[in-house]
Amino acid sequence: MAQSMQSDYAAKWANSLEYTLAVAQKMPASEYDFRPIDTIGMTFGEQLLHLGDNARWLALNKLRGNKRPAKAKVDPNDKEAVIAYVTESYAIADSVLESLTFSELDEPVKWSGGSISKRRISLLIFDHAAHHRAQAIMYLRLNGIEPPRYVGW
Repeated sequence: MAQSMQSDYAAKWANSLEYTLAVAQKMPASEYDFRPIDTIGMTFGEQLLHLGDNARWLALNKLRGNKRPAKAKVDPNDKEAVIAYVTESYAIADSVLESLTFSELDEPVKWSGGSISKRRISLLIFDHAAHHRAQAIMYLRLNGIEPPRYVGW
């Protein structure tokens, strides 16, 4: 990846990790099993594990072409284990994103019966993390917990 783009991605991904971990820390361990509606949706812990699983899958499978990584075998109610898994997932995605060359970003990746560029996959990693972090933030609010200050730049 071009040097300036690579450093921008790395800085933005580090901010995303910092903010995600701040959100994860705000929720008491006793509420990692919270879900807004008992019959649907993921729990708080499941939201974070899904965020981590998806970052690994997109980075390793779609950007590097490796076999699909196994999903987390982490108890979604174990706050420290969830945080460790998310931290490791961010590190894996960071390593892959940093290794991309500028020309690799234009390479096509099979996607939903068609293809999209690795550039678009790299953007999807950020977007998906923000989406599920935002859901986790709503879970904090529904528990009367003030979310951490946004870390985005």
